[in-house]
Amino acid sequence: MSHFPLSDCRLLADPKCASLRRWRSSLAPARFDDLGLRNGTASARGRFAKVIRIVRWAPLFLATLLAGTPASAGFSVCNQGAQTAIVAFGRFSGSDWESQGWWHIAPKSCTELVSGPLNARYYYLYATDGSFETWDGSKNFCVGIFETFTIEGRGHCAARNLDRRGFFEIDTGTQLNWVQRLTPPH
Repeated sequence: MSHFPLSDCRLLADPKCASLRRWRSSLAPARFDDLGLRNGTASARGRFAKVIRIVRWAPLFLATLLAGTPASAGFSVCNQGAQTAIVAFGRFSGSDWESQGWWHIAPKSCTELVSGPLNARYYYLYATDGSFETWDGSKNFCVGIFETFTIEGRGHCAARNLDRRGFFEIDTGTQLNWVQRLTPPH
């Protein structure tokens, strides 16, 4: 199909011209009245100004909405303290208990630990800032001593040359995503 300008179309009956005219008319309202604005009145100009403001600010609003959350789905941890938080994460993987770590989360920032929708109700967390604060609990999991780790099973930590830490339990209910905030007590 050869391309030619719409201005070369003289006959509406020509199939090529008819499809071009339909395409052109679908791009924008043909008349000022099609926007619901009548006779150039002050209220019409006001409504038109509102439409322009909405169109102008829509991309910024959408970008803010999408970027305003730490995570769109999954499990994230936000460090609200003044020191870097060192975090380990525990969960039941469907067949066995599993722990993972260490994530280093800078002050006033968030890190996603699990991506995608959550598929369990309970998750477990241990965190420390290395000097002042520790977020822990009564559910013991094995952890690597200094290195990054993924460990299956919760028992016999010392026999496997692993350290043991008490994790606190997080009940996510039926939520598909969760943001856990580490807030220092003051």
